[in-house]
Amino acid sequence: MWSPHESHLRNNNLEMQAVYQADPVSHFQSHLRDSCVMVSTDNTSVVAYIQA
Repeated sequence: MWSPHESHLRNNNLEMQAVYQADPVSHFQSHLRDSCVMVSTDNTSVVAYIQA
């Protein structure tokens, strides 16, 4: 469920936020050094941002 503020954001912003919120990297960052994390999304803008 998106907050009232978030409900006005564009789909690309919401999908990026969903990837960020589901991302365990921020919590386990110190344990994931030199590791790969797979993120699956069908949003090409999010994929392009992550790959940059």
